[in-house]
Amino acid sequence: MFRSVLWQVVLACVILIAITALVLGSYLLKLAQGHYLDTLQEGLVSQARLVGELARPCMNSSQDGCDTLTDGLAPRIGARITIIATDGTVLGDSERDPATMENHADRPEVIQALAEGVGRSTRHSATLDVDMLYVAVPVEAEGRMVGVARLSLPLTKIERSLTEMARKAILATAVTALIATTAAFTVVRRKLTPIRSLTQMARRMAAGDLNQRVKVSSQDEIGELTRALNRMAARLKETLERLSSERDRMAAVLSHMADGLIIADGESRVLLANPVAGQMFGRPAGRMQDRSLIEATRDHELAELVRRCLEEGEEGAALLELGPRRRFVQVIVTPMAGRRALILLHDLTELRRMETVRQDFVANVSHELRTPLTSLKALVETLRSGAFEDREAATRFLERMEGEVERLIRLVNDLLELARLESREAPLSLRPVDLGGLVAEAYASLKPMAEEKGLSLAVEIPPELPPLLADEERARRVLVNLLHNAIKFTPPDGRIRVLGCGVRVSEGQVDWLTSEVGSLPSDGLPDGEWAVVTVSDTGIGILSEHLSRIFERFYKVDRARSREGTGLGLAIAKHIVEAHGGRIWAESEVGKGSTFGFALPLWSGEQR
Repeated sequence: MFRSVLWQVVLACVILIAITALVLGSYLLKLAQGHYLDTLQEGLVSQARLVGELARPCMNSSQDGCDTLTDGLAPRIGARITIIATDGTVLGDSERDPATMENHADRPEVIQALAEGVGRSTRHSATLDVDMLYVAVPVEAEGRMVGVARLSLPLTKIERSLTEMARKAILATAVTALIATTAAFTVVRRKLTPIRSLTQMARRMAAGDLNQRVKVSSQDEIGELTRALNRMAARLKETLERLSSERDRMAAVLSHMADGLIIADGESRVLLANPVAGQMFGRPAGRMQDRSLIEATRDHELAELVRRCLEEGEEGAALLELGPRRRFVQVIVTPMAGRRALILLHDLTELRRMETVRQDFVANVSHELRTPLTSLKALVETLRSGAFEDREAATRFLERMEGEVERLIRLVNDLLELARLESREAPLSLRPVDLGGLVAEAYASLKPMAEEKGLSLAVEIPPELPPLLADEERARRVLVNLLHNAIKFTPPDGRIRVLGCGVRVSEGQVDWLTSEVGSLPSDGLPDGEWAVVTVSDTGIGILSEHLSRIFERFYKVDRARSREGTGLGLAIAKHIVEAHGGRIWAESEVGKGSTFGFALPLWSGEQR
C-alpha cells in the first residue's frame, strides 16, 4: 500500500501535520498554562487586597473578629483565607483555629509581602499537609502596616484545571490534525487522479495500445504533462504505423523478389535472408539468420567473396555454383554503412538452360535442314555430272529429291505449328468430338504401315464415354503422332493397344465415369472431368533417364531408334494437349514396351 505515491504523500503530510500540531500544541498549552497561572495569581492578589481592606477593622480589635471574617469570605472567594499580624500571629484562618496555628512570621510569602508589597510562594502546607499556592499582600491602617492578608489554593485543584485544559488542547489538536489529514488526503488524491490515469495510459502504450488518451483536467504541471503524453502517444502511433507500413512493404518486396538477398555483418553473420535465398541453399530463410555465412550457406567461395569486399570496401561480383542443387548464380556483394554487406543472388540456371536449349535447337534445326539440303545438293551435282542422260537414274534421283523436299516441307510445317502453339497464336476450334471415331480415323491413316510390319491393334473405348471438348484436327494429330511412334518402334508381329476411359477429379479424389482401364499420370490430374487415352506398345522401350526429355523438340533417345522423322512430333503433341488444359505423360520399361497417355476435357450438356 505504501508503495503508492498517494499514500507516501499522505503519510508525509500526516507526519508533518502531527509534528506541527505537537510542537504548536505544546507551545500553546504551555503558554495557556502560564497565562492561566498568571491570571490566577493576579486574581488572588486582587482578592487578597479586598480581604485586607475588609479585615483592617478587625485587626485592631479581637482575634475572633478576623476569624469570623475569614470563615464568611472563604466560601465566596473559593480559596483559603489567612489573616496574619505583622509579628506573625495568625489572627484568622478559614480552615483552622488560629489559636492552634504556629507563628507565620517566617513564611516566605509573608516576608516577601511585607518587604515588596506582594508575596508569592508554592510549598507544602504543614497545617493542611498538601502543596499550596500562596499569595499575600500587606494591610495598612493609618499609614502603617498592621498585618498581612493571605489567600491560598491547593495545587491539586490548580493541576486539575491545568490537566483539563491540556486534555481539551490535545483533543482540539487531534481534531485539527485529523481535519488537516483528511483535507490533505482529499487534495492529494484529487491531484494524483490524473497521474494514475497517465500511469494506466503508459502501461497500455507499453502493451501496444497506442489509442489511449487522457483528458486534460487542469492547467498546472500535471495538465501540461498530460498534454505532452497525449501528443507523444499520437506521434508514436503515427511513427509505428509508418514503420509497420514500411516493414510490410519491405517484407513483401523481400518475399516476392525473384532474386535471393542476404545481409551480413562484419563478422560474416547473417542478419537477414529472404525466402528465395533460403530456397537456393535448401533451408528455410529463418534458419539462416544469426548464423555465420559459411554455416548458413555451406559455401566457402561466397564467404571469401564477402570477406574480401568488406575488407576492400568495394563492390564485387562473381559467377558461382551454389546450394545443394548447384544452381548457377551471379553474386553481387555491395558494402554498406556499419560494416555490413548486401549480397544479391541472381539465379541464372534457367537462363543458362534456355541458352543451352536455344543452342541445341539451332544446332538441331541446322542439322535437320543440312541433311536434306546436302542430299539435294549431291543429287543435283550427280545429275549435272551426266546422270541426267541416264533416264532411269535421273528418274530415281528426282524421286529421292522429291522425298527430301517433302521432308523439308514437313520440318518447316512442324516448326511453324510448334511456334504457333508456343506463342498461343493458333486458336482452338473446340467442339464435341467422338473419341472412338477419332481413334479409327487416326489408325486408318497408319494402317498400311502397321500391316506391313504385321502388328495387331486393339481398341477399347467405352460406348458410354461422353464426347471430348477439343479441336478435332489437333486432337487427331496427337493420336496420329502417338500411334506412328508406337508402330515405328514396335518390332514385327508386335501389339498396340489403345484404351479410353472417363474420370472425374475433385480435390485429388478420382471417380471413374466408365470402366477402370488404362493409367493416370503419377502426379494426378487437375479438378474436372477428363477423357484419358493411353497408347501402349510392345516395343523396345525407353530408358528412364530419357523419359523426362522425350517431349523436348528434336530430342531423340538413341541411335538404336529410327532416324526418320523431325523429332518434333511429341513436342507438338505436348503443346496441343496443354493448350486444351490437359496433361500428357509417358511410362516405359526397356524390352517390354512403352505407354503414352494424355487427358483432354470431356464435353458436358451445359456446353451446348
